[in-house]
Amino acid sequence: MRPLSALRPAWWWLALIGMALATPTWADRQPIFDQIDLPHPYYYHEMYLPQLTGGPASVAFSPDAREVVYSMAGSLWRQRLDSGVAVQLTDGPGYDYQPDWSPDGRSIVYVSYQAGALELWLLDVATGKTKQLTNGGAVTWNFASLPVGQVTNLTLIVAAPAAGSITNVATVASTNADPNLTNNVTPPVVTGVTPVADVVVLNAGPTNVVAGTLYTNTISVTNAGPSVATNVVVVDTRPDGTTVTNTYPVLAAGVGTNFIVTYTAPGSGPLTNAAIPLV
Repeated sequence: MRPLSALRPAWWWLALIGMALATPTWADRQPIFDQIDLPHPYYYHEMYLPQLTGGPASVAFSPDAREVVYSMAGSLWRQRLDSGVAVQLTDGPGYDYQPDWSPDGRSIVYVSYQAGALELWLLDVATGKTKQLTNGGAVTWNFASLPVGQVTNLTLIVAAPAAGSITNVATVASTNADPNLTNNVTPPVVTGVTPVADVVVLNAGPTNVVAGTLYTNTISVTNAGPSVATNVVVVDTRPDGTTVTNTYPVLAAGVGTNFIVTYTAPGSGPLTNAAIPLV
């Protein structure tokens, strides 16, 4: 690993993000992966797939807030806040991105893009050694030894998708001879995902109108996700008590639409218009 001497302040480097890279050692790196060069949502585009940057990106503070780790040019770098020198932590064949510290500050977990796959890796801060944590979506735990009769429990936390189900299968293996391999694989545990859609409705109208004239209210409905909303019914109650109903069979997450309700202003008095979504 090589130090980056006299590193400029982080704000200076951040200003370079997105600029063309002219350094010869980076010439063999793709600036944008095929998975990114597609019409993905902004959040997915910016946060989940590694980016080749000319300055620090995805900065994470250490637990004691004395140093940071960040991604730059496809590698991870570590730098103390009171220092102008950054130390390169990774220099492998992959694109390393989105690092984060362990609570005790001894390890750094990060995403590495290699051979067309995104996998989690773990870096030991003291030794600099790296270890792959996932392979094809699998999480691996290693135990130096497990005494006879001893039981250990492992916890896996998974973010549920917007819909469908989650299937989990656990396997175990050892370098010792195993007389019974039939109990080394668990039956699949299937967990159903209950769709949840946060449907938001907004109602915009004038604060004052001239008596006897037509005025409009614009009713906007948006699905804030995370799941697809189905059979969305929006009911707008006009000042005279009559209602206007609009139905949307499907409203994808992040998608919004609107409609306009027209009403004739009476001779006097306040006007009240209310809209509610029914899912």
